[in-house]
Amino acid sequence: MVAQDPCQPTNNEDITHPHVSGDHLCAGDALYPINAALTEGRLSDFFLLVRSVLQTYNPESAYVKLEEWDGRACDECGYVTNDDNLYCCDRCDCSVCDECSRCCNFCSCSLCRSCSLTSTVSDEYMCKRCATTCTQCECKCAADETEDGLCPSCLEERDESEDDSQTDDTPKETTDVCSQASTQ
Repeated sequence: MVAQDPCQPTNNEDITHPHVSGDHLCAGDALYPINAALTEGRLSDFFLLVRSVLQTYNPESAYVKLEEWDGRACDECGYVTNDDNLYCCDRCDCSVCDECSRCCNFCSCSLCRSCSLTSTVSDEYMCKRCATTCTQCECKCAADETEDGLCPSCLEERDESEDDSQTDDTPKETTDVCSQASTQ
């Protein structure tokens, strides 16, 4: 099978039809009748059967599905683009377009929207491996942004309360009224 005016999909130049790879037709269930017609010399039936296969479409057995002919669909938004503009999520292996791709700002892995989180501290994208939860306020932030399990806000709050409690614990100087009275 040689296409006179080939129209290949963007991701495979050997395909000229969803059921033709290179110069081989994948006839599916029509393979036996096509071979029988050719063996018995029924050329008219042979060509009609081949034409019938080429005019039908089975997405389950296609070399390239029609919806992926001009590229592949983004697993997040459905936008169809060529393979050069798709990124593989390092966490779930789905393929996403430019708009749906994220990069963890802490470990630099590629992410889809579903696998990315946004740090409440820095508003940066992060993966679930780099994320941690503040033990006090339970906000999501990167482990690099925490200290002693606390986000910067809770850490500051703790430090202020420790400073206040140290100030309250220092003994105040008192004047001994009795000793003052005896000296007078």
